[in-house]
Amino acid sequence: MTTEIVEELTFKHSDLVHLHEDAQCAFFQAAILLTDLRFFDLALHEHFQFLKKPANRHTLEIGVYFSQVTLLFSHLGGILCEANNVLRQSYFSSNVSREFDSKLSPESKAALSRIKAYFSKRDNLATVIRNNFGFHYDRARIADFIGSFPPDWDHRTYLTGCLNNAFLEFGQICSLNALCKATGASDSHEGLLRLFKELHGQLLKDFVIFFHGLLQVISKSLPFKSQKVRARFSANSPALFVRFDVR
Repeated sequence: MTTEIVEELTFKHSDLVHLHEDAQCAFFQAAILLTDLRFFDLALHEHFQFLKKPANRHTLEIGVYFSQVTLLFSHLGGILCEANNVLRQSYFSSNVSREFDSKLSPESKAALSRIKAYFSKRDNLATVIRNNFGFHYDRARIADFIGSFPPDWDHRTYLTGCLNNAFLEFGQICSLNALCKATGASDSHEGLLRLFKELHGQLLKDFVIFFHGLLQVISKSLPFKSQKVRARFSANSPALFVRFDVR
């Protein structure tokens, strides 16, 4: 077991409804997105830590690993685009930005500026993945990929005693190829590194910094109660979290 000393903040819903509706919605949208992004941050961090550890791994384990990373990046691209839609539709298109923009910290303003610059490019990687590679079940794309295999290629499937533990390697190869193709990389290894650096290391972090900053400035209108509490986690708990320095 591990123990964390955390600050617990509480406020009454009746205090929140005193804010105008735009601020209320932005407050909840920021909280929802931060909760979702936290999952991807932790999951991708753990997967890449696993990759850094030298080991003699079976091709089955490597294949399952890449299929999980592929799915994480595919969904992350969509979440990041939805986060940008929140900015456009709830932050900039309402009186939220007019009311709170000047109150943001310098770090939050800088993160917001980077996000705007990123999505101003039509071919940004998050949008390409979301629109074309986030889910790779399109018949035409699959047919095109099938035609790219040489005739002597061996397709593999691994079966265990449990049906849902079966690993179909040819499905994993198709998904990974579709995702990494979006990066313009020459191979899957290079493509995954680009995805990790751009989506996880840059864009996800900027959204976390900005939305935390937005919550902080809106929260100044709310009377919070604060107390220090002990939070206990089991050693392998999925609730454990990764910290990064936002300074």
